[in-house]
Amino acid sequence: MWREARAQFFKMATTSGQVRRAKGAYERMKGEAIELQLECGEYAARARAAGGDFFTARRRVLEANRQQEKLGILRDEIRLLAQQSEM
Repeated sequence: MWREARAQFFKMATTSGQVRRAKGAYERMKGEAIELQLECGEYAARARAAGGDFFTARRRVLEANRQQEKLGILRDEIRLLAQQSEM
């Protein structure tokens, strides 16, 4: 059975037209792949930039939360001192 398959494989003939069509399809696919690679590179660059913006914003929010916490502590201390001075 494998000998038959092998013999049929070697009997196959490829015409020059088939080669040209295959080469044309290859070149089209190659061009499409290059375009897709460029698009993906641009998308990745935008994603990296957006990621950087996200982490910058996150850091600012965390800093603002810490500052708010500090202000809350100071407010509580001021209230306590105000209450103590009224007594």
